[in-house]
Amino acid sequence: MSSNVNPYMQNNAVKSGDGFGDIRKIIRLILKNWYLFVIFVVLSLSVVWTYHRYTLPLYRSSVTMLFKINPERDFSRSVITEGFGLSSEMKSFENQRFIIRSHAMALRAIDRLDFGVAYFVKGRVKDTELYSNLPFKIEFDSLHPQLLNVPIDISFLDDKKIRVSVTTEGGSTHSFAESRDVGYSGPLQFKKTISINEEIIHPAFSFKIVANGNGRIPTKGEYYIKFNSHNRLASRYRSSLNVTPYGESASIIFISATGHQPQKLVRFVQTISEEIVENNLERKNDMANRSISFIQHQLSVVEDTLSVIQQKIIQFRQQHGFVMPTEMSQRLSNDYFDETRRVRELDSQYSYLQLISDRLQADTLDEDDFLLPAFSDNLSSLLSSLITEHLMLVKENQLILSQSGSKNPYQYELEKKITHSRNSLLAGINKQMENIELKKSELINYKGKISNEISKLPELEKEYLALERTHKLNDAIYTFLLQKASENQIAKASNVPDNEVLDQATVSGPISPNKRNNYSKGVLIGLIIPVVFIGFKEILNKKVRTKEELENLRFDLPILGTILHNEDKSERVVFDYQNTLIGESFRSLRARLRFIPHYS
Repeated sequence: MSSNVNPYMQNNAVKSGDGFGDIRKIIRLILKNWYLFVIFVVLSLSVVWTYHRYTLPLYRSSVTMLFKINPERDFSRSVITEGFGLSSEMKSFENQRFIIRSHAMALRAIDRLDFGVAYFVKGRVKDTELYSNLPFKIEFDSLHPQLLNVPIDISFLDDKKIRVSVTTEGGSTHSFAESRDVGYSGPLQFKKTISINEEIIHPAFSFKIVANGNGRIPTKGEYYIKFNSHNRLASRYRSSLNVTPYGESASIIFISATGHQPQKLVRFVQTISEEIVENNLERKNDMANRSISFIQHQLSVVEDTLSVIQQKIIQFRQQHGFVMPTEMSQRLSNDYFDETRRVRELDSQYSYLQLISDRLQADTLDEDDFLLPAFSDNLSSLLSSLITEHLMLVKENQLILSQSGSKNPYQYELEKKITHSRNSLLAGINKQMENIELKKSELINYKGKISNEISKLPELEKEYLALERTHKLNDAIYTFLLQKASENQIAKASNVPDNEVLDQATVSGPISPNKRNNYSKGVLIGLIIPVVFIGFKEILNKKVRTKEELENLRFDLPILGTILHNEDKSERVVFDYQNTLIGESFRSLRARLRFIPHYS
C-alpha cells in the first residue's frame, strides 16, 4: 500500500513570510477605520476644552525670605542630632516652618486683610470670585450676627434697584467684633428689593450695598456674596501654605500658597511674610520688655526704700547735728557694706537657681527662662552647658513629636536622654546652691565679726553708720538696676528682625489645569480608544474575510482561487459580466479544478 502526498498540500505545509504580514494587516485596519481616529480625537479634545472652560484655575503665589540664624540663641546649632540626620540649619528651618504654618500666624495675617466678605459674579456654568475692581462694596455691622458661608444673591435691576435674596436650610451666624460664632439661623427664605446705600437688617445679617471707589454701581448683573469668619479663613489658607528651603545648608526659604483667586493669594502671602518679620521682632523685643519690666519693678521698690533712708538720715542730722565718722568706723562700715552686697548677690543667684530647678522639675523650662535675668551670666560653665544641652534635647523632642508622633523609636531613646539630662542638671543646680549657701555662711560669719566691732563704737556713731550702710547698699542696687535698665533699653532699640523679605509676593500662571498636558492626554486617549475598539472587534470576529486569514486557519490545505464580492444584483455574473474581474475569477477557479490531480 502506497501513500501519495498532494503536491499542493506539500507546497503549503510549511509557510514562510517576510515578517510584515501583521504590520500590513494593522495598517489596513487603521486605514479602513481612519474615521474612528478622527472622531475620537476630536471628541477627546472637545472634552478637554470643555473641562478647561468650566473649571476654576488654580494659582500659586510665592515669596522669598532670608532667615538669619543667631548662634547665641539657637542651641541646636552646636550638635548634629545623633541618629536623626538633620543638620542645624534644617532643624532651624523645621522650627520656622511650624511657626509659619501655625494657625496663629495665619490668623494674624487674615486679621489684617479684608477677606471677611467674598464677592462672586454668576456665570452660566462657572462662578468667578472677584477681589480688585469690585463692582460694588458691602459695609456690614461687625456687632450684628452675620450668616456665614451662605450665598446671598444680589441682582442689579434696570430701574437702579437691587434685589437681595437668601435661601438656605440654615447656617452659623458669626460676630466679627467678638471673633466667634454666636448662633444658628435655621431654614431661611428672604427676598427684598432695595436701593443703593439702603441698610438691610435681619436677625441673621445686617449690611448695606454701596458704590465702589469710582462711585459707580452696575446697571445690571447677577452677583452673590459670602461672609467668612477669620478663623475659618485662617484654617483654609493655612492648609494651602507650603514652606520649602532653597537648600539644606541655605537660610533662604520659599513660602507659597495656592488658591483660585490670584489677587487674594498675593495679598495673603505678602501679608504673612510681613507678619513673620514683625513676629520675629516682637519675640526679640518681648525678651527685653520682660527684663525691663522686672527691672522697673525692682527700681520702684528700691527707690521707695532709698527715699525713706534718705529722710531718716536728714532727720538724724537735724536732731543730733552733723556727725563725722572716725576712720576706723568708716572702714568697718565699708567692709560691712561690701559683705552685705555680696550676700545680696548670692541670694539673687540662689533665687534664680531655685527658679530654674522648679521649672525643670515641672518640665516648663524654656529658652526665655534661661536668658531672662542678668544673673544667668554668673552661672558656672558646666551648669550653662548642661542647661544648653537639655534645652537642645527638649527642642529636638518637640520637633520629632510634631513630625512623626510618639511612636518613633528614636523618640523613646530621646526621652531617656532628656530624663538623664534633667537629673544631671538638677544635681548640678543642687551642688551650685550648696556652694552658694556655703559662701553665704562664710560671709555672714564675717559680717558678724564686723558687726561685733561696730557694736563697740559709740551709740550715736553706730546708729549713723547703720543708716549710712543701708543708704549705700540701696544706692548701689539702684545704680546697678539703672545700668541694667539702660542696657536693655539700648538692646531693645538696636533689635532688628532676623528675617528679611528678599522677593515680594508674585503669582504665577495657572498651575492647574495644565492645558498643554491635558491636550496631550486628550490626543493620546483619542488614539487609544479606536485602537482598543478595533482590537476587541478583531478578537471577537468569527468571519474569514481575506486569503491570509484562511491560510492562517488551515495552512495544510491548498487554495484554488478566490471569488470577488458581487456588488451587483445579478446572479449570473459570469454570463452577464464576462469581461469583468468577478467573471475572470470564476473562470480561473474552473480551470484550476480541471487540472487538480486525483490521488487514492
